[in-house]
Amino acid sequence: MTSLPMTDAATELTANSIATLTWYRGSIRPYTSLWHTLMRVAALNGHKAGELPGWPASHKAIRQQRSDLHPLHNPRGAFNTEALAYALGEPLEVFRWAHLGALPSWMRPLVAPGFRVCLACLDEGYHSALLSLRLLQDCPIHNRPLLERCHCGRAFSDKLSTADLNLRGCCPCGQFTFFT
Repeated sequence: MTSLPMTDAATELTANSIATLTWYRGSIRPYTSLWHTLMRVAALNGHKAGELPGWPASHKAIRQQRSDLHPLHNPRGAFNTEALAYALGEPLEVFRWAHLGALPSWMRPLVAPGFRVCLACLDEGYHSALLSLRLLQDCPIHNRPLLERCHCGRAFSDKLSTADLNLRGCCPCGQFTFFT
């Protein structure tokens, strides 16, 4: 997993946000996905895209109405996990395998096109990017089928957009929550 080096401005911004973030240090479990952590941080703090520590400066500068991140793969370390870890007071190691960006490109066919979830894991407040490996059909923790779609039929996307963050951890249909 790679992350971009923190610039002085990013370090200052992150340092200033530490005191204002609502977060429970030590609550990131092993192999927790970057997507799940970002959704939790956004929901706990009322953040929108671009306000999260580590959000790519290039996405902030564009000011597009829809700036998407790809937290399943985090291509080229677009989302700075070092800045996020620092802002949350978490060790950087908690983001090891938080996304599948470390996989070589020839292994990408082994990954499902979007997120897959285990309902029991979500009920326990957990999600891992590793569940999107096609080799897994059932959750290795609960032995329950992995879902690729919401009950409404919408596929779980590997993108995270401003609209997703505004939904506060739900599918747009409102019938499926990713955490409580």
